[in-house]
Amino acid sequence: MEANIMLNNMIIAIAIFVASIVLIAWGRVHRAYVGLVSAAIFIVSGLLPLNKVLSYLDINVIGLLTGMAVITYYLERSGFTDWVTITFLKFSGFKPLNALLILAMLGSLISAVLDNVSTTLLLAPIAFRLASSFGVSAVPYVLAVALGSNLVGAALMIGDPPSMMVASALNLSFIDFIVFEGRPGVFFIIMAACPIAALTLLVTAKKYVKSSSSSADLKFVVSKNEVVLAEALTIFFLVVLLLSVRKMYEVPLWVPPIIGALVILALRAPVEKSLDAIIKGVDWKTIAFVASILLMSGGLAEVGFIDLIAKKVYEASGSGVVVTSAILIWISVLFSAFIDNIPYFAIMIPMVMTLSKLSGMDVYALMWALLIGGSLGGNCTYIGASANAVAVGLLEKRGYKVSFLEFTKLGVPYTMTAVLIGEALHYLIFIHA
Repeated sequence: MEANIMLNNMIIAIAIFVASIVLIAWGRVHRAYVGLVSAAIFIVSGLLPLNKVLSYLDINVIGLLTGMAVITYYLERSGFTDWVTITFLKFSGFKPLNALLILAMLGSLISAVLDNVSTTLLLAPIAFRLASSFGVSAVPYVLAVALGSNLVGAALMIGDPPSMMVASALNLSFIDFIVFEGRPGVFFIIMAACPIAALTLLVTAKKYVKSSSSSADLKFVVSKNEVVLAEALTIFFLVVLLLSVRKMYEVPLWVPPIIGALVILALRAPVEKSLDAIIKGVDWKTIAFVASILLMSGGLAEVGFIDLIAKKVYEASGSGVVVTSAILIWISVLFSAFIDNIPYFAIMIPMVMTLSKLSGMDVYALMWALLIGGSLGGNCTYIGASANAVAVGLLEKRGYKVSFLEFTKLGVPYTMTAVLIGEALHYLIFIHA
């Protein structure tokens, strides 16, 4: 009887989730409203128990989104973005596709030490200014930042939560992600995939830059507010510093950006007599959408769907470490495209460790496969990664409509290229060696 109830709950949960994906892809109803209604159905129906809501509603992500949005609002207002844009244009040779490629790479490099959402919020204003200077659509530029940041998030132990979860489960050090048992670590695998995946944008983004001239228009004037610039830059770098060392002092991820936002609001709001940084600077619809995806992912975990997938992987494990690693990589790609990876990794990490004990397969080879698939595979849609949702939200605020299908046209080739390279290197380094 209990098994039947569990199965019925799983079917209902999957149906709700699939229906929400279809509605989001349809595009006639804003994804934030679809997400909120779907998440509410999960809670009201009991698929996601009320006492579990806060555990899945990741306050770190919500706080980070809110705090960094306020800080970057003042950075953009200070004239900092225009100054960086001119420097960036000169470095790219004033070519739109060169600038796009460099921007994607820059997003990847920064996200190795700073979380993906912060990286996206930091570089998005520069992406908008670059697109404006070339007279082309900002869509590929902003999405390139998000795609690049998601790709490299798990390269280091301090990147994405899944990296921290894997490190905790296997008692890994920071160095193990760079060099593991005398071999190149997952850092080098992901970083090797990064530039080659970025090259796909030179093909998929061509339609966005057709109308561009061969060089950028540099007639805009860089107008800097020195006081706002000094305050915003100081607070921004202090927040980054706190984010870098927070684990040493067990400071939650949301604390540094929220403190930074409160400080700069205290400095600027009384002078400007305005709360536009909160009203206009924070994309509340995107925050609502991200929160709803976290809750729906939690609901799928609660009804046993992710656990079921883990069991299916376990049943297929008799084929050996090569096939099992491939299954782990590609199933992680599939689920990372649609659900948050924290509940997914929470289920899969213990499963991988049990699988290794029962089969004798190398636990490290399997765990790196899981991490590679989850890290490199999150860019197929804007649903499975918070940074992608943030990027789409920022574009919509500027009047750009990015459909589900349009995102996948940029994201899928980028993802498939990265995953294939990551899988090949994983085989050569951790299995064949």
